[in-house]
Amino acid sequence: MEKIKVAIGSDHAGFELKKFLIENMDSTLHFEDLGTDSSKSCDFPDFANKVCKFILINEDYKGILICGTGVGMSIAANKIEGIRASNVTTVETAIQSVEHNNANVLCLGSNNLSQSLSKEIAINHPRFNFEKRLMKAALNKDLPILGICAGMQAIAALHGCKLYRNIIDESSSNFDHLNTAPAEKISHEITITDDTILSKILGVKKLKVNSAHSEGIKTTTADLIINAIAADGIIEGVELKNYQFCLGVQWHPEFFTNDDDPQFNLFKSLVDFSK
Repeated sequence: MEKIKVAIGSDHAGFELKKFLIENMDSTLHFEDLGTDSSKSCDFPDFANKVCKFILINEDYKGILICGTGVGMSIAANKIEGIRASNVTTVETAIQSVEHNNANVLCLGSNNLSQSLSKEIAINHPRFNFEKRLMKAALNKDLPILGICAGMQAIAALHGCKLYRNIIDESSSNFDHLNTAPAEKISHEITITDDTILSKILGVKKLKVNSAHSEGIKTTTADLIINAIAADGIIEGVELKNYQFCLGVQWHPEFFTNDDDPQFNLFKSLVDFSK
């Protein structure tokens, strides 16, 4: 798989966070580190300029800029023609900055964000932009799509839905959807909505599934049909109207593909629609 390319830069206040992200980020991302190279005091506009000019020349790159608050970097970056920099503090605003504002630079404040949240934001910002373009191209050709876990969330976000960043913190659910059980272990039961594509494929009204996610769909739009839901009200599946086959499921059916398991039919249907 081709790696997602990110040019990253910081001033002295953002140096440690920049170093952490480069060393701990998802392997699907490739970083071009444009400095600074230490925590010695420096001028943040110099590195905003470096990153922004780099991504304007190298259009397959997105940018990440880090200072103490993210404000200074975003102001400096937005002075450069062709740059749309967004100072974000949540995964949701990072995704929306791409979806609604076509942002090509993400600004982070090292004094305002934890390392773990910064990592989530940095992963989702460029990845969603890539997935958005890929999904739009597939939908324009009405190609069959099966979105699994974050793939379902990408389908939803692309069509204007809002997401929970953390279900436990932001909803009334007391169920840990991000649990420590191995992915092949059953976690909870879901209810399949009647008269949906998913119900026709699975042929069951109830299904026991695994679970490995902290995010989830918070709100839906008229474009989506909810085709599965957990007992705590969390959406477990969606499908798009007016397409031959565009489904998203929150669980991981790839661990249950014996041909006598209803979930096998998800992959069989995807193949059948692809012929």
